Amino acid sequence: MLAGRTLDTFGLGYFYLGLSDEFKTLTQPIFPQQDEQGFEAFYNFAVTPWCRLTYDFQVANPSTVAYDTVILNGLRLQMIF
Repeated sequence: MLAGRTLDTFGLGYFYLGLSDEFKTLTQPIFPQQDEQGFEAFYNFAVTPWCRLTYDFQVANPSTVAYDTVILNGLRLQMIF
């Protein structure tokens, strides 16, 4: 993605979780449900060939109707031996 950064990687993803109508009807009195969906993007920086720093961004619309959309940021350091 960036010139000269051949060991870097990146990715995009989308998910959709369709719940059955039977399940939605069953949970309606307690916790109303809906289909769930979300998006994820990450960039993996190769600090060295054996050390990688990854930034991850996720947005998800949870299946439980009472919960708001969730936005998550993450950071991971990986050392490969």
